[in-house]
Formats: sequence, C-alpha cells, structure tokens
Amino acid sequence: RHTRFKWDWSSDVCSSDLNMPAKPGMMGQMGGYGFDIDPQGNPWGTSFMSGEILGVDVAKNEALVYPVPGGVAAVPRRGRVDDKGRFWFSYYGKEALGMFDTKARTFKEWKVGPRFSTPYTASTPDAKERVYLPSNTCDCIFRVDTKSGQVVEIPMPSPFNSFDAKRVSWDPTSKVPSLIFANTRNAQVMRVEALD
Repeated sequence: RHTRFKWDWSSDVCSSDLNMPAKPGMMGQMGGYGFDIDPQGNPWGTSFMSGEILGVDVAKNEALVYPVPGGVAAVPRRGRVDDKGRFWFSYYGKEALGMFDTKARTFKEWKVGPRFSTPYTASTPDAKERVYLPSNTCDCIFRVDTKSGQVVEIPMPSPFNSFDAKRVSWDPTSKVPSLIFANTRNAQVMRVEALD
C-alpha cells in the first residue's frame, strides 16, 4: 500500500489518505533527497529519515510514498532514473543496490559490499545492465551486474579514506562508456572507463 497526498497549491492545503500513527522514534519525519526525473517528467527520490521512496505523479498532482524493504534501518540514499523508468538507488544502511520500478511499483535489490561499506548513490545501468555505486568508506566503486548478481570492487586511486562521490553520471562526451563524478573529499573530478 502506498499513501497518496494531494496538494492545492493556490491555498497551500494538503489532503491525504494518510491514516496511521507517526513512526516510533521518527515522529513522522520525512524529507526528500536525491531526486531524479523519470521519462514522464515525474520526480523520484528517497527519504532516508523515514525509509521510503518518494515520487510525484505530476499529471495528477499527487505525492506517492513507498516504504523500502528494511524500513528506516535500510537508509535509502541518492539515485538516478533510467530511460525505462527504473529508479536506481543505494541502501546506505544495508550495503545494497536498490531498484524501484516506477511503473510496476516493485522493489528489487542486490547485496554489494562488506558491512559498513556504505554505498552512497547509484548510476543508471550501462549497456550490459551493470550499475555503479561509490562507497562512502571503502575508497572504491562497486559494479553490480544486475543480471548475474556479480559484484566487482573497483579501488579508487586516492589516499586512504579520501574518496567520497555524491553523484555518479555517464560522461556524454566519451566514445567508450565512462563514469564521471566529483570526489568531494579532495576536490577532484574523476573518470572511470568500463573496460569490458
């Protein structure tokens, strides 16, 4: 079940079918984070405070809320929407890649790293359906083959504990598939080519 909200922007009134108590310990907190736009123009993002995927059906002026498997402890973080309408995101709290199909409204996930590897965001898939997630603590990027489940850990050429990428994008100027991102801990722009 998901919760629907409807806003009247002219009067700033929000109505909803929300009929449940506040989450224990969270006091009903929710905050949008890491949004991207699907092919229909609808934004999708996460609420790591409440453990949910948030979306807006722009045509209906409705907010959509979907609890992630694992709830608040899963800590869904930033993500990207691909051209098929799939929202790819990281599970910071359970070391996994998440995918929310915005059409079917279903979740799928892949385990990526050791405990406390804290993947922070996710790319969209490459031509071979592989998704890349930078770790916030391992000085690496995880490559997840979403067809086979294979995970490859790609070390980053950075001094110990100095790698931190908040957003991963495909380089539109490259002739070979290449990721481009900013390493925010030491002010570097980095590029990684997918070699196979």
